[in-house]
Amino acid sequence: MPEYKVTIPEETPTLIEFTQDGYPGVAIVNAAMKGFEPKPVFAWNLSMIICYKNHTDKRLPNQDEIKLLQNFEESLHETISKDGNALFLASISHDGYRELIWRVYRPEIANDYLLDMIEAGNHPREFDFTIEHDPTWVQAQWPIQLLDEQSGAEQAWQAHLDE
Repeated sequence: MPEYKVTIPEETPTLIEFTQDGYPGVAIVNAAMKGFEPKPVFAWNLSMIICYKNHTDKRLPNQDEIKLLQNFEESLHETISKDGNALFLASISHDGYRELIWRVYRPEIANDYLLDMIEAGNHPREFDFTIEHDPTWVQAQWPIQLLDEQSGAEQAWQAHLDE
């Protein structure tokens, strides 16, 4: 495997609203991942799906659920990303579920941590996860595409304002 020099970028959370299957969704995508290199270093995609319980009539988490999820996500992120092992890509809430996505260097660290958490029952909400080898970041395309669409909409709006 070739050697790479990696600089861990500072996270740049970008809020994006979307509609899918008739329900609104909210994504927080790390804009620092757009154009990130070297992609082969973080060749594993960790996707974690959390089923949230308390939601609005539009199936987005309510305020109490948001607080619970944020606390859970912070503890996950602290361990999974420790020592530069993973880069946060996105948090996507839609239709009663939240998906968390990281790009991972050493997948066994995240895998063991999450399996231990499941075995111990030490989690506030039920979840499932997959870790898949994805060296070309195919599975990261949709969140990054949301950034591109957001940027295009902002540019169109700015052009309209400048008229």
